[in-house]
Amino acid sequence: MKVKIFFFIFFTSVTLNIKAQYFEAIGNGHGINSGGTVYALSGDSANHLLYVLGIFETADDTGYNGNCIWTGTQYESLFNFFNVPATIPHTAKWGDTTVIVWDHSIRLMNGKQLLQALPQTDGEINAACIFNNELYIGGGFDYAGGVYVGGIAKWNGNSWQNLGAGLTGSSSYTIDALGSYNGELIAGGMFTEIDWVHANNIAKWNGISWDSLGNGILWGGSIAFIQSIQEFQNELWVTGAFDSAGNISCNGLVKWNGSWSLPTNCPLQLGVYTAMAIYHEKLYIAGHFHNQSYTTTGYLISYDGTSFGYLPINNQIAWNGWVNSLCSFDNYLYVGGTFDTLGVPTYGIARFSDDSMNNIHEVSLSNNEIIIYPNPALDKLTVSSTQSAIKTISITDILGEELVQSFEFTVQSLGAQINIASLAAGIYLIKLYFNDGNMEVRKVVKN
Repeated sequence: MKVKIFFFIFFTSVTLNIKAQYFEAIGNGHGINSGGTVYALSGDSANHLLYVLGIFETADDTGYNGNCIWTGTQYESLFNFFNVPATIPHTAKWGDTTVIVWDHSIRLMNGKQLLQALPQTDGEINAACIFNNELYIGGGFDYAGGVYVGGIAKWNGNSWQNLGAGLTGSSSYTIDALGSYNGELIAGGMFTEIDWVHANNIAKWNGISWDSLGNGILWGGSIAFIQSIQEFQNELWVTGAFDSAGNISCNGLVKWNGSWSLPTNCPLQLGVYTAMAIYHEKLYIAGHFHNQSYTTTGYLISYDGTSFGYLPINNQIAWNGWVNSLCSFDNYLYVGGTFDTLGVPTYGIARFSDDSMNNIHEVSLSNNEIIIYPNPALDKLTVSSTQSAIKTISITDILGEELVQSFEFTVQSLGAQINIASLAAGIYLIKLYFNDGNMEVRKVVKN
């Protein structure tokens, strides 16, 4: 969002800009080895650890064979039941149990302890989720534990159970994403038929039968790729690589609440959305996007139920790389994928905290007395300094989003009145840079 803030009295060469950095590396900052990728992250709050899974050899220069845990201070070995298959791991939370699926294997974990290894499938598992306190898996398999399930199965506590006939119509169909919405299981993937019901790449299971979600999701009028499914504020959000949902055109991001619709004012409309997670009551969406000239860049955007925002990286909003996984854990949003930097060197794994929203510290690097009033303010703020003329002001929201354009003024006093009527209610930072080289940061509240 950009709005104009008008100054009525009177600074020299006032430039308003934004510089923010919220990502940080974990461990010694070396991350995973060059060429490696983090595909799945899952937090275990009971044991205070983060599962880090992917195709990599080292984390912080120590060998972990594609699977390790982050304890909050260091990486530690998980175990070597995985032999780094050339497939993508997935996870699901089942109370205090973490479900890890990788290739044909399904493991139930509590911390570093293996609770149970469930009967394997005869093909790759692409998704897992917990629905009505039961474990569901989906993928490109026909059998699970010797039971024919057709690409999707439920664990009943003793054995795998089918959901109708599963995927029908073609042996090449797959389930690639699982979730839930409005009391029903949602399955997305590459298929046009499930349990003999026509459904274009996405379907719902009510416990008895399958049904389509309208006309479904398509890419070029045929098979699409659905990457992730997430319920947020009573709507079902779906990401992937597709260009239509129902009767509307789209570009990899849509939502469903009985009919398909586009998210309003989404800032990115070209590319592939790769991961979603809810963190501090916002929906975060990662993706690899391209503009009309097909310049490709990675982004992370957030949605609070009303509007979208970019998650800034240093003083930018983009990175070169790919995000495969987002995980809200231990008051952080963890990001895993294939990238070298997110504002700082991170190498495949990093984390973000928006604690600054509630813990913004006012910084003083000068002896100037700063007066800002009224605070909280409704329409106008008055800013003044007793010692030195202010040269530059930077006004940001707490996520570092750019709010203003640049203006120049003539010095006539040490005070300024700022019109903030068009800003939304919330917390903002005012950074004041002085002619003598000093700087001040103040927190203001807009009612």
